Amino acid sequence: MKTTLLAAVIAGLAGSAAFAGSPEPYIEHVYTEPPALDAEWDGFYAGLIGGIQNGEVTPGPFDFDGVSYGGFAGYNFQTGNTVFGAEIAAQRGTLDFAPPSLTMDMLVDAKVRVGYSMGDALLFASGGYSTAGTTIGFAAKGWNAGAGLDFAVTDKVFVGAEYVYRSMPTTVPAGFDVTSHAGQLRAGLKF
Repeated sequence: MKTTLLAAVIAGLAGSAAFAGSPEPYIEHVYTEPPALDAEWDGFYAGLIGGIQNGEVTPGPFDFDGVSYGGFAGYNFQTGNTVFGAEIAAQRGTLDFAPPSLTMDMLVDAKVRVGYSMGDALLFASGGYSTAGTTIGFAAKGWNAGAGLDFAVTDKVFVGAEYVYRSMPTTVPAGFDVTSHAGQLRAGLKF
């Protein structure tokens, strides 16, 4: 019995010595991607906007190009993937006509928006009321329609791009129609 016990102890020690130099067992590390940002578009927001404008005044035609810059603020309500909202944007800039260049001292868009949330991206369409004026007293009022895409950079910061079409008959002087196309970039903060 002592011999069997002694043989078992020697075999156990010899076996562990034989495996002492073997590599450690391989453990596979599995990379798990962090969850995608699922932005919430609910609530108040505000930001800065800038872009290019082109269009025409008829009868004429008087073509114009220009740049605009300003700010915007709004509120969104989200239900599922559908987002409803209202936004107001105020801008100023320059309009270059054939010979003269005018300073646009006011361009205001008040619009409603409806959009579809794709997680961290919001695709939207908009429509509403526009009014514009220049430093020489030229004024126009009418409607706007557009579409855009906002992208959530963080849960509070977003950037985006938007196209806006405006059709505004003039009020001073009367009898002219202004149509314009605007491509705008935007950056905002959600509250």
